[in-house]
Amino acid sequence: MKKFITIAVLGLALTGSVFAQGPFGFERGMTREQIIKLVGSDAVDKEHSNPELMIVKTAALNPHFQMYGLFFSPTQGLLKIAASGNDIETGDAGFELRTEFKDLVEIITQKYGQPTAKHTTMTSTGSEYWMLDLKQKNVTWSAYWLGNGYQNSITAISVSIEVVNIQKGYCMLDYEFEGWKAFVDSKTAKQNQSF
Repeated sequence: MKKFITIAVLGLALTGSVFAQGPFGFERGMTREQIIKLVGSDAVDKEHSNPELMIVKTAALNPHFQMYGLFFSPTQGLLKIAASGNDIETGDAGFELRTEFKDLVEIITQKYGQPTAKHTTMTSTGSEYWMLDLKQKNVTWSAYWLGNGYQNSITAISVSIEVVNIQKGYCMLDYEFEGWKAFVDSKTAKQNQSF
């Protein structure tokens, strides 16, 4: 569950689902019960889920992702989806991982338009040890789609690369729905009141 500690999802639909229009077949405001009905109770990782987070091991048939973190507000239902990509074995230069990132950005761009921001940071001297630089946080790759007007009440989308070790990494794809930022801000304000 390490992948969801730093969660910073490819809008494929589930055929025949009433919620088939949102990313991976999920819609803003869905309840936990609706999601369990959609994916089946066996798909839920109960050990690592809690009232605000449900980890799901399957959603829309998608070869890019192995796990989905679904974030809930007690009053508004589903507000964020974080899809964790498959681990990708790669060499020192990270070619396979960079290719996966570029492919995901292209897929999202085809559906939602050009990213509003892209961040490619490299503070090292070369790319032959790109994976080591990624692990040491000298390299970051991410793309963002921010703003209102996206379908299904989506307000933000991000694609980023995460590292497992110097020979393995994965991509994260996050979708935030309307209400997510206000929910996080409210939780932060409550936590800050304790000081």
